[in-house]
Amino acid sequence: MLVSKSVGTTRLRWSTCGYVQQGLALLEVLLAVAVLSLTMVTLLGSQSQSVALITQAQFETTAALLAQEKLTDLRLTDFDDLFNESGEFGEESTDFGWRTEVAALTEDAVGIEGSGDMLKSIVLTVFSTSDQSQSVQVHAIVCRSVQGGDNEP
Repeated sequence: MLVSKSVGTTRLRWSTCGYVQQGLALLEVLLAVAVLSLTMVTLLGSQSQSVALITQAQFETTAALLAQEKLTDLRLTDFDDLFNESGEFGEESTDFGWRTEVAALTEDAVGIEGSGDMLKSIVLTVFSTSDQSQSVQVHAIVCRSVQGGDNEP
């Protein structure tokens, strides 16, 4: 036996199980919650990825500036005082360290006659002290200063 009755704007009908709301209100709410949940998961994943990319970009920017600063120091260092070493940057950049690998380049290696012991290869690595897998490398070649002498016949 079905009896229809209107209460406010909601139309109810009586069945053997009791009043049943016309429409699928509960199903609609569940569907809306599912859509919102998927949207939130997508947005949170996107936000997490954005934070990771920003962190990586900040590291690379800072490391590149510190590498440029250290490379300038190395170029101002006397040619004979360049050797393998490592260290940390000052108080302003305590999360970063550096390492240099210096190798003399021979005539055979560069193919320049008369270069002898005039060239050195420097590999400068700037890294995060908390995570050494994050690093920036710069390769440079420096030349010994050529002293001007008197031209003798």
